[in-house]
Amino acid sequence: MQRRLTQVGGWLLPFFEASAVGLIAGIGDVNRSSSAPIEDFAFVACVVFLGARHAGRAWVCWAPLGASFYLVHLAAIARGYQPPYVEPDAMAARACLTNFFPVTFLLVVGVLLRAGLSACGWFRPRDGSLVRVFPRTSRG
Repeated sequence: MQRRLTQVGGWLLPFFEASAVGLIAGIGDVNRSSSAPIEDFAFVACVVFLGARHAGRAWVCWAPLGASFYLVHLAAIARGYQPPYVEPDAMAARACLTNFFPVTFLLVVGVLLRAGLSACGWFRPRDGSLVRVFPRTSRG
């Protein structure tokens, strides 16, 4: 199954994983009434993990993770959720799109962490080569 998911340019698996993490985090955000930081820390850890896991293809994770909160909030507003769980209308829900900034930073942290650990000899690909930050590139 995993072989089929990675055949189309290698971008389907990161996309589905990021979509699942984003959906779970968005649903958790909509359904919590208090400010519990553990859910925020879990989301941060998952984004850094996805950046480290997919290294050169982490860019595929960016859009699903960044837009997930906005899309889940829109769906919750359409279902009739009221404040304090969601914003009062769809225009106010656009504030959730600011999630793209921390997601970008956290994905880069994950990619750099993976590249650094690969240079130290950990988490190398099966063929023994270094992890590439940019796909289809090589060191000179």
